[in-house]
Amino acid sequence: ILLALFAWLMRRSVLGIAMRAAATHFTMARMLGVPANLIISSAFALSGLLAGLVALLWLGRIGTVAPGIGLEPLLIAFIATVLGGMRSLQGAVLGGFLLAFIDTGLNYTLPQDLLKFRDAFTFSLVILILLWRPEGLLKGPASGQRT
Repeated sequence: ILLALFAWLMRRSVLGIAMRAAATHFTMARMLGVPANLIISSAFALSGLLAGLVALLWLGRIGTVAPGIGLEPLLIAFIATVLGGMRSLQGAVLGGFLLAFIDTGLNYTLPQDLLKFRDAFTFSLVILILLWRPEGLLKGPASGQRT
């Protein structure tokens, strides 16, 4: 639900369109009357709010706090984004689902003695996919191109 709301916000709302304009060409957005400094500050505030919400959900799931608590989900999110396509929100979501599907599938199909190498098998499949499609599974718009 949160992802659908965010996608709608970025595509259809005035704030989302202004964010994309300021991110694409900051100077041009300011010349056209978009308060780009305020928009960029709003983007930082929104990302901080979302990060805090996700941190609360993650902490509720695992129950403890440690110094490297966010490293594993950050690495998985980065790999999913690269796998799905760097310029596409839908690609990042597809990459996340595909990565989870591969990981779960290997969990159930690998013999018990090979389960310790599950991550190596997962990342080998990711590398093969990226060799096949280096730009990711879904291409987003080229830099500077309108969406």
